[in-house]
Amino acid sequence: MEYPIALARSEREDIFDIQFDDFAKETEIFLYPNPAKNLITLHTIKAGELDIYNFAGNRLGQYNLNGSTKVNISLLKQGLYFCKFIYTDGSEEHKMFIILR
Repeated sequence: MEYPIALARSEREDIFDIQFDDFAKETEIFLYPNPAKNLITLHTIKAGELDIYNFAGNRLGQYNLNGSTKVNISLLKQGLYFCKFIYTDGSEEHKMFIILR
């Protein structure tokens, strides 16, 4: 069963549309620790771009990925966040992470 989540960003950007099934797929990227406090680590075998969104759909950051990448999340508030990975081959992957302090 699919449960779509549409997260509206600002008027300058299009709709970020994800589905819960996107989080259950076999993955090319690993994100840990989850829940996190101040830092997340991402491991991937593909190069690409990472966008981090809050629950309201606002993009909070954009990062280049290649191999192992550490992202400082210490300035983000406690809560649920979404990641959108866009690989150089055009494929996408989505993840969620939680910040608990």
